[in-house]
Amino acid sequence: TVAYMSPEQTQGEVVDHRTDIWSFGVLLYEMITGQLPFKGNYDQAVVYSIVNEEPQPVTGLRTGVPLALEHIISKTLSKKPTERYQHVDEILVDLRRVVQEVSSKIKPEEIVPIVEEVKKEETSQLLTHTMNKKIAAGLIAAVITIFVIASVIFIMQQKRSTFNDHRIIVVPFENKTGDGSLDMLGQMAAEIITQGISQIKELEAVPFISVMDAYQEKKDRPTAFTVAAQNEAGILITGSYYQQGDDLLFRTIIMDAEHEKLLETPEPAKGSVNTQEMVLERLRSQILDVLASAFYMLGEYEEALEVIQLSRKHFPDYINNLEAEAILRVVHGQIQEANQVIDESFQLAGPAPGRVMHSAAVALRAHGHKDAAHQVLKRALEWYQSRSGGDHRYAMARILYLDEQWSEAQMYFEQLYKENPDNQDYQGYGGVVAARLGEREKATRILEALRNKNEPYLFGSHLYWCACIAAVLGDQQRAVDLLRESLGQGCGYGMYLLLDNDFESLRNYPPYIELTRPKG
Repeated sequence: TVAYMSPEQTQGEVVDHRTDIWSFGVLLYEMITGQLPFKGNYDQAVVYSIVNEEPQPVTGLRTGVPLALEHIISKTLSKKPTERYQHVDEILVDLRRVVQEVSSKIKPEEIVPIVEEVKKEETSQLLTHTMNKKIAAGLIAAVITIFVIASVIFIMQQKRSTFNDHRIIVVPFENKTGDGSLDMLGQMAAEIITQGISQIKELEAVPFISVMDAYQEKKDRPTAFTVAAQNEAGILITGSYYQQGDDLLFRTIIMDAEHEKLLETPEPAKGSVNTQEMVLERLRSQILDVLASAFYMLGEYEEALEVIQLSRKHFPDYINNLEAEAILRVVHGQIQEANQVIDESFQLAGPAPGRVMHSAAVALRAHGHKDAAHQVLKRALEWYQSRSGGDHRYAMARILYLDEQWSEAQMYFEQLYKENPDNQDYQGYGGVVAARLGEREKATRILEALRNKNEPYLFGSHLYWCACIAAVLGDQQRAVDLLRESLGQGCGYGMYLLLDNDFESLRNYPPYIELTRPKG
């Protein structure tokens, strides 16, 4: 029937055994979630969904589903046949790995009895008569295997979770510098962050010695999620670090340990190899800010505000805390309190007031307070203009852009890009401002230039700019596709993703809503 047809089949193209693999993927999805991945009120609507839309992730519809199983289903449902599994045997290998993974988490006697054989007359309802015997046999075996997985998931769901949502575990960061002499930095980063968390009485951190004991107890190094489960920690913090010239880049990842879901990926902490301690200290001060952003993404705004207020108590000079509180005050409709946070930022040296005002204005626009945003941006521009010394053109250009003074902003961005053509942000802003001014050809040219960037440690940031440009140009689906690719390459997932004014045209677009919705 239509619901089980592959994209190439719905288009009347030549099909092969890979169309059966697609149909099997639909079946797996339906068995796990209880619903079809592609739906519609009539056949043509279903066909449109098959060809143009991505199904909702299975982990978003049912808890307890292993991430590896979601990857299997996603691969079987790749739009392009060349990107699917090419042989049924490959599916079987991956499914059996999932069986081993989930079965190890429960007692053998708890697994419900599984049917070992499937009668031919029953399988005939699943498999089309055009399948060759090898394909059919493979899919039958895969169906039996998925029965095992589904049964184990069901059993695991009946068990009460032992994870503590307020317990945080930090595991060593992975050394990706290629320099073995820097291996200890991974442990140092984890230990420093753990120490910082443990000093805050409102939080519970798993002692770092317990983490290291877990790794030393077994010959085979356990996964970070295994260590989190052993310590009943609901939040897992880990990451990796890279070397770029004389700089170290530390990337931190915050995970929902129970469901193995990403909560937040902050911007990398960067510093000289000779100032390692300073970089690691910055990582420690980031964590509460990141947790607040994670709560925001989950819609738990009260919890987010509480975490930020706690962080401000322990790290009063950390600018990100003031930015986050200003945003969260706006989210709660507390405009006066947000302005009070702005006033407090003037007590800090450096760029704090400008940054806090910009962040507050972004939130005000995103939450429908455009006039209030204009007043804050006007104040920010006057503050920058009153400062002596230093080059404030970029900061002022961002203020002008957010305040819809696009021609004035473009002048600054073009000057800056001409002086520094390697700066990706100058280039990206040049693209979105061109799109705002109706210069479609220029905006598209910049988008393609960014799209073709091939440099190390971009972490998808260039694709994020491409998504912004596409969104402003009105190409919603391409914007979502580029944003998905950006996140897949490691671009930060946090509150600014939902606040970015360049994505205003996407806020009611279902694929964007689904992409940015936390899956935990």
